[in-house]
Amino acid sequence: MKRVFSGIQPTGDLHIGNYLGAIRNWVKIGEQIGKDAIFCIVDYHAITIPHDRERLGQLTFDAALANMAAGLDPNKINLFAQSHVPEHLELGWIFSTQTPLGELERMTQFKDKSEQHSVLAGLLMYPVLQAADILLYKADTVPVGEDSGFLPGTEEEKMNPWMGALEDNLDVLNSSDDEAGDWGRAATRDLIRSRIKVKSLNFMRGRTFLNKFLIIDEAQNLTPKQMKTLITRAGPGTKVVCLGNIAQIDTPYLTEGSSGLTYVVDRFKGWSHSGHITLQRGERSRLADYAAEVL
Repeated sequence: MKRVFSGIQPTGDLHIGNYLGAIRNWVKIGEQIGKDAIFCIVDYHAITIPHDRERLGQLTFDAALANMAAGLDPNKINLFAQSHVPEHLELGWIFSTQTPLGELERMTQFKDKSEQHSVLAGLLMYPVLQAADILLYKADTVPVGEDSGFLPGTEEEKMNPWMGALEDNLDVLNSSDDEAGDWGRAATRDLIRSRIKVKSLNFMRGRTFLNKFLIIDEAQNLTPKQMKTLITRAGPGTKVVCLGNIAQIDTPYLTEGSSGLTYVVDRFKGWSHSGHITLQRGERSRLADYAAEVL
């Protein structure tokens, strides 16, 4: 049985977005894996920005209460406040002594905010404590995507880490263009980035996309309902492309049969305006192909 860890910040009054983006998913996971579902009200993370002590305590209590009211049963899953488990800070301190300062200063939120005004050191150390949260419980899976809307920072800041796959592909595409030179490759990169937006599921609800290419990547890790939510956002002139590898499902409550990608391919196979392409092998390397088969 896989173990899942996830956290939610008590930074404000809970609303329907919290429920749709994180809590509802927590309830589903808890029903499936029981005590291996570990959910945390991350009040230590919340103090990376100034807070009133008494109000933060009340918000933490309210967040726990709301999660239980939504269906999380503390008798069946693990639900607690981060500050009630001192090992979070202890392991975080150990990690901080081994983490290069330069790596921490690369974090987008810290770089942007420190250039504008003075920021608390807690923001710099945020990823270290986050790593401690996860490794403390030896979690196999940390739900991301929908609930990324509740991490600190603006929408753009939150989604920057997800640009890594795009950056990797741009490096490959541009490396073969010797005639363009460094300036030409940089200009191409900036042009493509200005035209491509990476969105979390939480920011897609209620949207209508007109005359766009809507690319749903890692679709094998989405549920049929999530796929329906995304595809029904398509307005006139919009084409939807779903990408994924059924062999790389890393969500504990999905299988090849229940994956949203499998569901969409099956439901659209008889529609004349749709198409389905299956690649016989991956395009990374022989090592990646072999690992996919034997691991």
